[in-house]
Amino acid sequence: MRNSENGRRTLFRATNVVETADRITDYVAGEIVRRERMEAGLLQPAIRPHGTDAEPKPRLNTRMVILSFIVGLLTGAVGLFAAVWLSAT
Repeated sequence: MRNSENGRRTLFRATNVVETADRITDYVAGEIVRRERMEAGLLQPAIRPHGTDAEPKPRLNTRMVILSFIVGLLTGAVGLFAAVWLSAT
């Protein structure tokens, strides 16, 4: 039996235990291979044709990160100073 969107579906029916076990083994192995192929397709990057150039990956510039941190720190300090100054008056 297999559950699907349309309800349960009978995949195979037999009275011979050995034949049923073989069919179950083949079915489970096929499902494992199908899922592994699907996962591998999701994890591997898409193959581009030779004529197109790959988009360059954006690099994380250390100077830009430090500068952004300093600007944020100064902005927060000025905002805090302005809030204290305005609440005191």
